[in-house]
Amino acid sequence: MPRFKVFEEPFLPVGTGGIFDAAVFVALCALIAGAAVANRYAGRRSRRCWRTGFQLAAVFVLFFAVAIRWCAFRRSLIGAFMIGVDDMTAFANLFLWVVLMFFAISLGRTFCGWVCPVGTIQEWGRWLTTPLRRAFGGGRAARAVGLTLLAAAALAGIATIWLTRPARFVLAEYPMAFWGIATIAAAMIVLAAPSQDRPMRLLRYSSAILAATIALLGLMITGPGCFIFKNELDYSSIIGTTLVVVAAIAVARTWCRYLCPFGAIFALVARRSLLSVQRTGAGCTGCGICRADCPSGARGLLFASEAEPGTPAGDPATVCGECFLCGRCVDRCPNAALTIVRRQPDEIA
Repeated sequence: MPRFKVFEEPFLPVGTGGIFDAAVFVALCALIAGAAVANRYAGRRSRRCWRTGFQLAAVFVLFFAVAIRWCAFRRSLIGAFMIGVDDMTAFANLFLWVVLMFFAISLGRTFCGWVCPVGTIQEWGRWLTTPLRRAFGGGRAARAVGLTLLAAAALAGIATIWLTRPARFVLAEYPMAFWGIATIAAAMIVLAAPSQDRPMRLLRYSSAILAATIALLGLMITGPGCFIFKNELDYSSIIGTTLVVVAAIAVARTWCRYLCPFGAIFALVARRSLLSVQRTGAGCTGCGICRADCPSGARGLLFASEAEPGTPAGDPATVCGECFLCGRCVDRCPNAALTIVRRQPDEIA
């Protein structure tokens, strides 16, 4: 599967031999900063259009425009070992973390909600199957159908892994494919028992540790969508990406909630971010629309009780760390009781 890039070579080469394409750095900064501004100041009617525009731009720029020659999973730790040895090489491998950590601290998880291509393709997959999900409804029968389809997807993934297995040890070569199966399993657990949503989020930290361990061992590791960056058939990434999208059809943004290593770090860092979704006045009636429509499940962690409308039930900092700042709850609140605000220092401390 040969990749297609508008710029096959670095558009803004920096360093010896053009090791680093500064265009990626500039594009990420522009996309995240622009998305944050649009999210903060867009009206309820226009925010959705702005968000869709930024998602399309991010998919085009990061998947098809600039020449990214490596996958974040595989190269992020290499840069740490190059600090002080070859700082340009270190930055070339760490710049993604530098950018994302800076913006997560200052602007929350705007990247997750507006820019991340993996999050976008999950949302597109869920959106395309909306008629199917509405047809089945939300009762026990619907959950049974969902669990059956997820189990079938997991079995198909395992069969595909076996059929496309490399000559060497499959567990060492196919980590993303197995991550995809784990994502399906996570969706099945939460679909069967929604109360497990919060405990399941702890899996992200195990996932992050596992990704770091695999990278340190020097084994091949890819992530969702990484096959787009390669000039070869990366079955592991293709299988994993497909399963991640399928899981998101049943449970919104399953990968982002429960297994994304980046999400594990963002959930901690964004707790102290400057932007947050908060209620305005006493307009909240506890109708639950924000909970039902939240792709990250963050609103459910905050407004956990309808018995006391408008009363936070949980740690607001935790909610801030989980929230993707997509703005859907703000736009769809029938009482205009939610808004995106800049948090005050005493709220962050």
